[in-house]
Amino acid sequence: MLQKRIYVENSRRSYSKSYFLHHKRVRHQVCSKMFLSTLGISETMVRSWLSSSELYSTQLGPENKKILQVENRRNTKREKTHQDRLNFLIKWLEGIPKLESHYRRQYTNKLYFQSEFKSYANVYEVYSRDCKSHNANGIAPISFPNFMKFLNKNNLSIFKPRNDMCDTCISFESKNISVEQYDIHRKDIKKMREEKNNDIERAKAGLCSLLCMDMQAVKLIPQTKANSSYYKMKLQVHNFTIYNVITHKSDNYVWDETEGSLVASTFATIIIKHIKKEVLNMPNIHHFISYSDGCFYQNRNAILSNALISFCVENHITIDHKYLVVGHTQMECDSTHSLTQRKINNKQINLPSQLVELMKDARKNPYPLVVHHLQHSYFLDYENLPKRYSSIRPGNKVGDPTVNMIRALAYDTTGSIYYKTCFKDEYQLLPQRTVRNF
Repeated sequence: MLQKRIYVENSRRSYSKSYFLHHKRVRHQVCSKMFLSTLGISETMVRSWLSSSELYSTQLGPENKKILQVENRRNTKREKTHQDRLNFLIKWLEGIPKLESHYRRQYTNKLYFQSEFKSYANVYEVYSRDCKSHNANGIAPISFPNFMKFLNKNNLSIFKPRNDMCDTCISFESKNISVEQYDIHRKDIKKMREEKNNDIERAKAGLCSLLCMDMQAVKLIPQTKANSSYYKMKLQVHNFTIYNVITHKSDNYVWDETEGSLVASTFATIIIKHIKKEVLNMPNIHHFISYSDGCFYQNRNAILSNALISFCVENHITIDHKYLVVGHTQMECDSTHSLTQRKINNKQINLPSQLVELMKDARKNPYPLVVHHLQHSYFLDYENLPKRYSSIRPGNKVGDPTVNMIRALAYDTTGSIYYKTCFKDEYQLLPQRTVRNF
């Protein structure tokens, strides 16, 4: 039985609400429950719509106009304050050293903080403290949830991929090594960075030429979006990069497995021919310093050392070859590898020559990358040449320094090689266990 609607006089309501739904272009009045359940909305949302439509309707009274003006001024001030806080956050993040993944750059675009933050809460704590201390205007830090959203949006992280992390550092975090061992490791890293910074200053002063060199991850050709099982075998293509830290010139030596293999003579040929070219271009420079990792077949072996010492004697120059601490081998030449990887991602590459052309276009500033496509005739055989040193091991009995402990090798014009096992130590003469038939 329908009840007649009762109208109350002097009601506190300023108006009543009627609900309508459309069916086949016909407007039907319904109750509030049916309207809300049909559209899946709440009564609070309806009230919000109505209050907004009343405030922002075209026919505004004097009171509503004043409310709207105050609201607009408040929103403008709020937006300006938020932008100021955001600008400070951007500037603050720019001041933190960051680098890309060393071994997984082809799978991720994230940048990782070099600073040793223990957690995101620790990052936010430092940011909040700097925000309050460096802002004369008293700009407050943004909230932690918005801070995390900004980091995620800009692909920033404090936790590096496990592939990029040092085994010693991971072992310490897992409590598998002592604090004393970890402290020695951290001191080696600090000495390494100080040594490199000193060499950079010397190179800027024109006292030497500073190079860093590294091998890029192997590229497989053809690179295609087709099922990998379609190609039973792929061609391995290698890229060895030598980067001038001061001029930012990047020379990339590219060859495939049919032209040369990954042996000591291959890298000795590239390094010596590159330095010979540098000597011709910079006749006033007679001292070269190079940084690399300690890969044995590539950078730290007797074949390369014999080739370099012979080259120094013939050309009257000196060379210092320094080896970075394992697990902390990030160098300037990594930027070249990152650029080339981004350039070739999702590209159809069928031939090594196509890869070379893409690499040439990977960088525009300060100038394009220099890419040398090598053939087998380029490489020389240093393994069978007469040797001055049969070994570069500093000691010959148990407990003496071994090859993997060498931090630097120095080659002079007299035909002698010097070594040191700590960056802060003085060079010592490497025992010259010469070959009899030399």
